[in-house]
Amino acid sequence: MIYTCAGYGLGDCWAGIMWSIDLALRTSMPTSLSVLRMGGKHCGASERKYEEIIPLVKGGNLVRLTHEEPGAEKNWRDVYQAPYQPTFIRPAEKRDRAVAYQFDGKSHKEKLCPNDEAMLILRTLEEKGYELVRLGDQGDLKENLERASRCEFFVGVDSGFAHLMLSLGVDVHMIRNGRTVANIREETYPDKEFALYENAETLVKEKLCEL
Repeated sequence: MIYTCAGYGLGDCWAGIMWSIDLALRTSMPTSLSVLRMGGKHCGASERKYEEIIPLVKGGNLVRLTHEEPGAEKNWRDVYQAPYQPTFIRPAEKRDRAVAYQFDGKSHKEKLCPNDEAMLILRTLEEKGYELVRLGDQGDLKENLERASRCEFFVGVDSGFAHLMLSLGVDVHMIRNGRTVANIREETYPDKEFALYENAETLVKEKLCEL
């Protein structure tokens, strides 16, 4: 069977590769993942992300990208159920006093963190003496993972890099930002370990002020 996965954002594509690896491990057969949608439409955004993701994760060699017509589509609820495989890059043994962050979901503008809330978090971290490492604004995925691997933890919204941080093994502290708790915990990140906060003020009070 040749599959295709819905969604084109970084988080969607990361989860799609994770689902494909999990299927391959369960069936002891490589998973054929098409870069075409049902009906034959090519999704270049997904193909580029898949090609960049596969070499970064353990088990990526079990996924075979193809331009053949898919026979079945897996929706986002399906793919996000899969366990996340670790990246080859692992957290540094001795980490810097630094925090990785991303407050803008590139593919989903509704996930943007209000600027005043983002500034409250960043200002608090700077006052605590942390170096701020912004993810997604420069370099490829591998370079961003390398930068994040030396950080103590990640703060942000439900963005693509939150998914990458879970595979990297860096603690994730996420602002709910309008999403329902059920949607985040049960649908987008089922069985994933992360801390969830109502808003920036709650994150600062419950986590950052204790640093």
